[in-house]
Amino acid sequence: MTPRHLARALATLLAWLAAALPWLGAGMVLPASAAPYSFTTIDMPGAVDTKLTGINNAGTIVGWTDDGACCGIGFVRAASGSVQTVVVPGSVNISEVYGINQLGQISGSYYDGAKLWGYTRSGAVVTQIDPGAPNDIFAWGLNDSGQVVGSYSLDFGLTTRGFIKSGSAYATLDLGSDGYTAVRGIDASGRVVGSFVDAGIWHGFEMLGATLRQIDVPSLGFTFAHGTNDLGDVVGWWQDASSNGSAFVEHGGVARSFNLPGAEYTIANAINDLGVIVGEWGDARGLVHGFIATPVAEPALGWSLVAGLALLAWARSRRRRPSALACLAAAAALAGAGPVLAFNPQPDPPARLGVVSLGPEQSLRLMVRAVSLVPAVQSDAIPTCRVALAFSDADARPVGPSQIVLLRPGQARTLELRASDVGQTERGQRLLLHPLARLLPPSQSCQGVALSVQQFEPNDRPGWFYASPWLLTPDSAEQ
Repeated sequence: MTPRHLARALATLLAWLAAALPWLGAGMVLPASAAPYSFTTIDMPGAVDTKLTGINNAGTIVGWTDDGACCGIGFVRAASGSVQTVVVPGSVNISEVYGINQLGQISGSYYDGAKLWGYTRSGAVVTQIDPGAPNDIFAWGLNDSGQVVGSYSLDFGLTTRGFIKSGSAYATLDLGSDGYTAVRGIDASGRVVGSFVDAGIWHGFEMLGATLRQIDVPSLGFTFAHGTNDLGDVVGWWQDASSNGSAFVEHGGVARSFNLPGAEYTIANAINDLGVIVGEWGDARGLVHGFIATPVAEPALGWSLVAGLALLAWARSRRRRPSALACLAAAAALAGAGPVLAFNPQPDPPARLGVVSLGPEQSLRLMVRAVSLVPAVQSDAIPTCRVALAFSDADARPVGPSQIVLLRPGQARTLELRASDVGQTERGQRLLLHPLARLLPPSQSCQGVALSVQQFEPNDRPGWFYASPWLLTPDSAEQ
């Protein structure tokens, strides 16, 4: 292969990778070694065990400690590191905290000398949570609307039901065949996550209304879903057939597994909208420690930057003036560009740059991924990108659903458009659509987002992949 052909092949490969990278590994469990987090261990003074169970977007963390003798004491830890203990009036030895919402309201359980009761606390007002259960009640989480989720025992743990409290009404949840269901987390929309047992196997689940999605990480083994955020991330832990287990963060069927260094096991209990995860890990001595997992920026050189340099190198290797397309794509990748355009690097590309087609029974998925091109300025704030996603027709009219997502470096989200969403059912007819994205304020320290579109055939069989080296940055976006 001549140097010219080699440079050309490299440029094509890198341009494809610039947008294709977020799709690699879809449907897989990514290895723990790939987890992009920095870890902080939290041990409360005087405690034998420390468990972190909830976190909100302000960075306020809740949890509880075990003194190894009699008592489980809850606490609220501010982002500054200051800690306040929580003792529910009338409690005996046990007053634990499990969840916190964006308003700073908390939920948990306390023991009154006879049984465990659930509770919520708003300011100084404590409200008992009682779904009419004969035995122990756990209020695992709550959202800003005051909905509370949890579980209760019918026979001291052998038979357990999940519940969702909305106002004064309780809805009971009983999934699977083995009589054990626990609802552990809830987001602002009322979407809940938790775990159930069916035929001796633990499964995680996500449910909104009557729509249930089972979560199994891995497909063979046990999965426990403990928390979620408003972006649809689910966290928990899993255990395989060999009793090897790890924490995970999952979104739409794609999961990333991680363990703290030296941990015998790691459990993720909660995640906020900035991707910060809290949980617990056990050491070889049997002691339990709390942890905070903070997302870290990706390597300083982004794929879009590499793609732009490669495209220019290819053009120079041909010893001729670069084509308009090569210059445009390279400039976009290097400097950032406002329009969201796409091309298909495979044979038979679309007739127009920036146009994708949708046929009957097909679907399109617009992927946006936050990137980091230069080292982030040292700050307590986590870089975030707020992005609006949509599709439009040739006349710039909105088509199908749209959404606004909040991303941190390395995180990706998708907007799906199905033919049925727009009444596209007639065979032989295809819609030509523009994928659209716009950075919205506030996009705190956002350096840019990369975009791509994939087309899916019936039964979710992957079709054409519309990759794009375009990079949308705050400097180039309309605010």
